[in-house]
Amino acid sequence: MALINQEELNAIARLSALSLTDEERIIFTEELNVIIEYASSLQHIAAQLPQQGSAERPYLLREDTVVISDSNVILTQAPQKQDRYFAVPPILE
Repeated sequence: MALINQEELNAIARLSALSLTDEERIIFTEELNVIIEYASSLQHIAAQLPQQGSAERPYLLREDTVVISDSNVILTQAPQKQDRYFAVPPILE
C-alpha cells in the first residue's frame, strides 16, 4: 500500500472540512502511515492463510426448492391478523 504524503493529507483534510496546524499535519501523516502499514501487514497475513471455500464444506450448498404452503394454517396461530397478513403494533409513528 502506498503511504500518505503531505499533499494527500491536505486533500483529506479539505474534504473532511478540517483545519490542521503544521504540527498536526506531521503527526497525522505519521499516524496514518502507521495505520496503512498495519493494514498492509494484515493483508499479507490473510493472503497466506488457507482459503476456506465451499469445496471444504459442501453441506452448505443445496438446491433451491419451491414449497407451496397454505398461509391460512399459519394465520390461525396468529394472535392478531388482518386479511391474509399478521397484524402487529406499529413501531414507528
